[in-house]
Amino acid sequence: MNRIGSMSFLCGMAAGACIGLLYAPRSGVRTRRRLVRNAKQAQRMFEKYSDGIRDELSGRFDRGREKLERSADKWSRVLETGRRVFQG
Repeated sequence: MNRIGSMSFLCGMAAGACIGLLYAPRSGVRTRRRLVRNAKQAQRMFEKYSDGIRDELSGRFDRGREKLERSADKWSRVLETGRRVFQG
């Protein structure tokens, strides 16, 4: 499963856990404590995975930019060569 799919799964799992806790047969205090604990855990998981996703996307962006720059340089040389050929 890719990182974005994993992140979606984790977010869905956290949301399901929170909804389940809201309907749990526990006292309000215990339920709220558990919600806070689970929310903090979900936040840590989100931060962990979002850092990885951000790094992955940044790397892909950088590689794409490098390819685009190389392509632009190549086409610039091709156009310059064509211009010289036609100008004599």
